[in-house]
Amino acid sequence: MKHSLVRMVCVCIVITTFVFKVNAQNEPLPVECGSIVESSWTSVIRENQYAIDLNLKDIVEVEVNPTTTGGIAYTIVVTNSLDLDIAFSRLGGEGTQNVQVEIPALDTYRIRVVARPGVIGTYTLSVGCTSFATGQVIVPIDDDALPIQPPVMNAPSYLNLAPISIDGAIGLPIVPGTAMPGVINQAESYAYTVEVNSAQVQLQVTRQSGNQNLGIVVVSPSGQVVFYGGLIASSDLMTMLNLSEQGTYTILVTAVPVTPPTAPEPTVFQVLWTAQ
Repeated sequence: MKHSLVRMVCVCIVITTFVFKVNAQNEPLPVECGSIVESSWTSVIRENQYAIDLNLKDIVEVEVNPTTTGGIAYTIVVTNSLDLDIAFSRLGGEGTQNVQVEIPALDTYRIRVVARPGVIGTYTLSVGCTSFATGQVIVPIDDDALPIQPPVMNAPSYLNLAPISIDGAIGLPIVPGTAMPGVINQAESYAYTVEVNSAQVQLQVTRQSGNQNLGIVVVSPSGQVVFYGGLIASSDLMTMLNLSEQGTYTILVTAVPVTPPTAPEPTVFQVLWTAQ
């Protein structure tokens, strides 16, 4: 009887896992809706992160604009607190890029701006939001770029907002705690003025009838825009303002061309300004 010799050959496979780690700052920089941040990529830091609190079904748009000339290749990524990606821009894209996403849950989100290896340069990051709960639209405003007389805003193109000026607006003084009425037929703007001595105030604007979308701007005595919002998907806006400057503030209310109605109707509204 012959015995067959079976040779067993053991093939050992060593699996090595490579973890790609991008050099980044230690902690995300807190930002909020309306923020404009200047940042940079260096030979050491390839990724910058920003943290923002957002609510269910809010819409956030992040725009990055490189300010260094040349081919700056980078990617924008938005992640949730579980480190899951919910939106990202073109991988290794160049020039101005933006990401818009509807927020899936109440959470603190991270905005990651990641450059390709070897990229050194500067950029500005802008964060715009639309609140699902209130319809409030908050656009990034660079106060340093605004002339003091008269205050004028140039909103980002993705919100389709025309520049807004206080010139030619109907001026009315506000009595704090008293609802002030107004009506916009087509091109009218209202500029309400109020004396401010309190650091914290509450602003409420209510659309009572009509179908035109309204933009609301609050301008400080020195001509700085301290708030910008709107009535787009809702009929009521309420916000708390922490004001560091005393003097005469202006509240501008005007029609804005965001999803304009086919047949615009006279739109009646009221403004309520209350010191806290």
